[in-house]
Amino acid sequence: MIIFAFASLFPALLLVLACVFGGVLPLASVFSITVLVFILDRITSAEPIEVTNDNGHSLSLLIGVAHFVVLATCVWGIAQAGYLSTLDKVLIFIGAGLWFGQVSNSNAHELIHRSSRGPRRLGIAIYCSLLFGHHASAHPKVHHVHAATDRDPNSARSG
Repeated sequence: MIIFAFASLFPALLLVLACVFGGVLPLASVFSITVLVFILDRITSAEPIEVTNDNGHSLSLLIGVAHFVVLATCVWGIAQAGYLSTLDKVLIFIGAGLWFGQVSNSNAHELIHRSSRGPRRLGIAIYCSLLFGHHASAHPKVHHVHAATDRDPNSARSG
């Protein structure tokens, strides 16, 4: 679980630091979510991780809160940080896109399935901030109801 938490949160930390300090950190943030996470995937066991309700839920909430910190910092860094070069901003944009697509999107999916209102709303807020808010209702109300039928737009068609 620690490696999973590290692989999820370390790139987020580097993205925030890249926006604040620049230097080699924009490149390090992209490296962390591509090469480092790839290496961690290869060296860790394929055994299922024992996720308890406490540690998995807490990590999911932490990633959810981190999403908004990373989003605000990256928008500010790309738009306003005059000390960042164009290359720095491009690298931050790439790193943020990868992190939002690989970590935040997946985490939002987990959160919208929670029975508690707070975590579910956090997942909805994450999806909305990614301009994918419709998925928060379409997924449970269309896909889950019509999975593997012609009425589900997410299920593969026969043939």
